[in-house]
Amino acid sequence: MFKRTACPVCDETYNISSLVSLPFSSEKIRYYLDSFYCNRVDHASLAGYVYEVMKCNSCDCLYQTNVPSDSLSHSLYTEWINTDITKINHLNKPLSSFLWYAQEISTVISVLKKNPSDVSILDFGMGWGQWSSMARSFGCNVIGIERSPVQIKNANQIGISCRTDISELRNFHFDFINTEQVLEHVDSPMHILTELSSLLKPNGILKISVPYSSNPIQSLNLLDFNIPKNKRHSLNFIAPLEHINYFNPKTFSYIADRLRLKSIKLPMNIQYRSAMFLTGGTASKHILKCLLFPIWRNILNRGNYILLQKSNLS
Repeated sequence: MFKRTACPVCDETYNISSLVSLPFSSEKIRYYLDSFYCNRVDHASLAGYVYEVMKCNSCDCLYQTNVPSDSLSHSLYTEWINTDITKINHLNKPLSSFLWYAQEISTVISVLKKNPSDVSILDFGMGWGQWSSMARSFGCNVIGIERSPVQIKNANQIGISCRTDISELRNFHFDFINTEQVLEHVDSPMHILTELSSLLKPNGILKISVPYSSNPIQSLNLLDFNIPKNKRHSLNFIAPLEHINYFNPKTFSYIADRLRLKSIKLPMNIQYRSAMFLTGGTASKHILKCLLFPIWRNILNRGNYILLQKSNLS
């Protein structure tokens, strides 16, 4: 473990507030970790450290101060997490999940106003490669970045070109960079975003999608780790050890300004056109979700999903 002494987004060190401070050895945290990681946790590696959540009052980022070191991260993601089970869960995703991928990718291609074969995509933190595979099936040129050995092996098996670090892509530039449920896991998100933005082509788009909470402060005040994911007041958005950063709207505004990128929204008419084309024969529940989701994102501004576009003059 190591301690972050500044906000991981804006580097603020003084204008910050402590929201939660609870030892990892406490019964509440220990029970959560044992339950979530199926009793695979090495509690000795957490001895003397606390689950501490801070709020940066400058950019509104919430972040954990004590986060896994490289060696602990390796243990966490390769030993504590059962990769066999996670792979099975991903392989068994319902049709609706793949329709979401297809809808997003087709909409992005339309916004870029390019033929699919002319669209270059980087999937940063590609996981099991399902989003990348869908983008490739549209004809896009796809490269993934992943550090997990088992997921790199999986990428090779399904034929997705994979790198392990951004530094391997210095000679590449992309029309679209996908970061889906990734930046909440990294200890230096602003550093990574800066590097990724440098890989954008003119008019290129950087997507950030991270966990969302309708009321993060109230959820932290309740501090109930037993509330399931996707339920009101769930703490999944700032889960100990893994989801070490949480981004609020003000945080996204800061990121856009610092990267000199423009926040854009996918046009609703294009979203609906893609949705209607891809929902034929699917359940009415999925069709309703496709109809409501653009309103939820574009008009109500809900959900931690943002698209940042580079100027065509850059």
